[in-house]
Amino acid sequence: MDTQAATPAESRPVWAAIVLAGGGSERLGTDKTQVRIGGCTALDRVLAAVQSTHAPPMAVLGVGAGRPTDRPVRWVREEPPGSGPACGVVAALTALDRGESGTNGTTGTPPQVAVAVVLAGDLPMLSSGLIDRLVDAVPPLERADGVRLVDADGRPQHLLGAYRLEALRRSAGARDDWAGASMRALLAPLTLLDLAPMATETLDLLDLDTPADVQAARSRLRAAQPRQPDEER
Repeated sequence: MDTQAATPAESRPVWAAIVLAGGGSERLGTDKTQVRIGGCTALDRVLAAVQSTHAPPMAVLGVGAGRPTDRPVRWVREEPPGSGPACGVVAALTALDRGESGTNGTTGTPPQVAVAVVLAGDLPMLSSGLIDRLVDAVPPLERADGVRLVDADGRPQHLLGAYRLEALRRSAGARDDWAGASMRALLAPLTLLDLAPMATETLDLLDLDTPADVQAARSRLRAAQPRQPDEER
């Protein structure tokens, strides 16, 4: 359980979650967002973390082919399908702008949404506490355009970041076609602050690129809780 003191909900920016769930993985050979860890798919574990934050998002968008989830998601698709994370984020921004992101029976996103938290869909150990830290760490507008996590070696984790919507929109509008572009390219015009993980958050960065990553996630989860009868082997 996260014990970090939280910023009061009324003082933090209103945010939307963009979860990239393209799922393809040449090294893993399967849809990595659908790999089951502790009885739940990696994607459902990410969505659970998103909705367990101190002030949950006003909208949750999943980028990729729609699939069943335990929690409501508004699915959008990058064009062409499989054209990369930057193209997926731009598709999600377009859905937000068109008011197509409601996940609870609504048809739009309230205009006060100011921040997009961009997350990979294959982070099975992601905690709500880390998402809260990202949202709380978004700097004042005059200082920077957002914040992203860096790993222990200082490498930026673009799919663990909280970015101001207006800054993302400006960058997205700089070119007509984002197919095949990297998140690095989309974020290049933004001024970003780097956030180092706390000692308790090192597992939050574990993604599922290889079979070894899957086994590591399952092993860590087994070590943290009693084994369930239906635990995968």
